[in-house]
Amino acid sequence: MDRTALYQTLPPAVTDYLFDSSKEEPTRQALEKYHLTDDQFVAVLVLADDVVLKVLSIADLPAKIKEASGVPDASSLAIAKDLVGARLLPLKEFISGLDLEVTRLGIDTKAYNAPALEKPKLTPEAFVKAEVAQVVSLDEHLKSRLEFILVSYLRAVRTADQAVSMMTRSAKVGGLDLPEDKAKALIALVDQKKAAVEIVIGEMPRKAEPKAPRPEKPTVVVAPTKTASSLKKDDDLEIKKATQKIKEAAAPRVEIGNAPQQILKVSGLTFASPELEIRFKNIVLARLRDLRDGLETKALLAGPVANGGLALSEGEATKVLAEIESVVNGLKNESSKMVAEDKERFAKMQAEREQAKMDKEKRSEAELAQRYESLTGKSLTPPAPKPVMPKLSQVSLPPVVRGERPQVADVKYVQKLVGPVEELQNMNLVDFRRLASDPSQAAAKIQDKIELLRGESYAKMVEGVKAWRSSEIYQLYVSLSGEALRAGKAVEQVVKEREASGKPTLTAEDVRAVVKLNTSLRF
Repeated sequence: MDRTALYQTLPPAVTDYLFDSSKEEPTRQALEKYHLTDDQFVAVLVLADDVVLKVLSIADLPAKIKEASGVPDASSLAIAKDLVGARLLPLKEFISGLDLEVTRLGIDTKAYNAPALEKPKLTPEAFVKAEVAQVVSLDEHLKSRLEFILVSYLRAVRTADQAVSMMTRSAKVGGLDLPEDKAKALIALVDQKKAAVEIVIGEMPRKAEPKAPRPEKPTVVVAPTKTASSLKKDDDLEIKKATQKIKEAAAPRVEIGNAPQQILKVSGLTFASPELEIRFKNIVLARLRDLRDGLETKALLAGPVANGGLALSEGEATKVLAEIESVVNGLKNESSKMVAEDKERFAKMQAEREQAKMDKEKRSEAELAQRYESLTGKSLTPPAPKPVMPKLSQVSLPPVVRGERPQVADVKYVQKLVGPVEELQNMNLVDFRRLASDPSQAAAKIQDKIELLRGESYAKMVEGVKAWRSSEIYQLYVSLSGEALRAGKAVEQVVKEREASGKPTLTAEDVRAVVKLNTSLRF
């Protein structure tokens, strides 16, 4: 047994305690009544260290004391009690199961005055930055991603297997490209390190919501009637306002922060510690925000506490999940209702605006025709042309067999509908240029299409992002980036070479716009 290596696995506060000779004095006073020699006292202290190093159980401590010091059975049990009370009780925060052993042995904890060692308190974010993140050599972007994955593991948002799966994914899809053994070693390191500290889990930090843009004030024109340009500006303003309302209605407007407490109250659950109650709240919020599905949520509710679960029974987990799904369905129904109402309101307002424009144009034309007729005596409206009967040419007619009437073949029109997903999937360079002359504005319009799909459902948004990634524009971007990395050249240089050779390519401005767009399309 390599004791040096075992001591190195202990938290620094514990090793400082074991190696500090001044900390031995309470134990020496407690064992003084047994008249132990110096060699016997040292042997007993070493056995206490063995308990801390997890090579000896407290249940076997009396027998080992008798073997090491040669005292009778009765004395060895009494020495074991005083050794646990004076030497090991201050380390109760670091020795699992010590409270149970103290109760089993009938030890009076008030008889020992040695102060207990306290674990340092750290938030999951501070713990990961201080203890784990520096172990792996990664760039700043991937290091930030690693910290996010490990913090979510400490907060019980992800299990150990899910965290390992995230770390072994490709960096292109939100992972770290780590080997599986290295990812598992990181989780084991987190479990080892967190035993030496107290992780303080509070509310998950929320991202600041962007403020809604202030609506523009319509330009007021002091005149009997508005010009065509001012009418167009008003139309654009109204459409912009209505579109903004639809986007705002795409997300549930119900406050979900109080939902976990209400579900807890309805289900009648109680938890033994505040940490488990906070874990329950995080599990519920993750389901309400659609970060997990129902099966994953139930697995966490019924899973063991050591693996991030709550250890509920099958019946309790089913009951709580039913309450959670009831809230989820309510949120979805309210969101769908709000979106439908806003879309209907927008369509009605647009129809009224179009009708008002048409009526105004008709009145203007009538006034102009009346004025022209009064000045010239002639009508401005041309006479209606005589109807012309269509005639079929010989080419349009099928061959006529003698004795049979000629038949005319119908012209069939095949209608082809293209939705936002198909439009994104089939987008090529020409379509991209037609969106806007500025690549940034074209990318913003693609972003708007994705946001409209998000308003329909999360699945539609994911489908839209996948369609964009299969488009010619995105594939050109991937090809340019890969060629630049393989050749060790700047993207601008690769673009110039492609342009010189006549190959289809994006411009440097296009690439920058696509990169900025891709950073906002992660899910």
